[in-house]
Amino acid sequence: MNAAASPRRRLARIASAGRLLLHEPWLQKSGFVLFRRPCAQPGTITPLPAYAQYELEIAESAGQVETWRNDGRDFVDGRVYVDIRQNFAPGVRFYCWFHAGTLVHWSRMTTDVRDANFKNLFAPDAEGRGVYLGPCYTNPAYRGQHIYGFTLEKICEDSAAAGATEAYIYTRPENPKSFSGITRAGFEHFATVTQRRFLIWSSWSRTDAPTDNT
Repeated sequence: MNAAASPRRRLARIASAGRLLLHEPWLQKSGFVLFRRPCAQPGTITPLPAYAQYELEIAESAGQVETWRNDGRDFVDGRVYVDIRQNFAPGVRFYCWFHAGTLVHWSRMTTDVRDANFKNLFAPDAEGRGVYLGPCYTNPAYRGQHIYGFTLEKICEDSAAAGATEAYIYTRPENPKSFSGITRAGFEHFATVTQRRFLIWSSWSRTDAPTDNT
């Protein structure tokens, strides 16, 4: 047996192990596209005639949502109901549209940048008067009606009346339908955040979006 071959085989095994660690599931990469807009910016989405049949309810506690369900409101899927209940925290509000008792859409908002949904994504608003939107959900049977963007505009309008100045939201690069609803509501892309995870370790990096001056 060639003695020189043994070290080469060991190096090859080490290199192979290294390549394995650099692929899923050991090394994971996630992208987040960040948007913002002034809360007081006028809305541009014209309500569709169908909206006149929808009822807007705003929940400020999981108990309210439980009451709706006990009263016969249809949340489409048990997971949707659980998502709402599990995403409540102090200062959180859910804007929920219903049509004849069936959930059409919900959007979540909070004034707390430390909220678990926005960890490492947004810096605190300079004046402490920001609102942070998401996650959001639209019943598949009602998609294509722009209710998502319309709700985001409604939240911004209400937040401006309450003294908020800037609204923030994010989506994933692989979700073009969310991009459409967000930009339709007047939000502009201002940065992209990338998370890299290796086993239990995680790192974050941010790239600002190009501006007209760059």
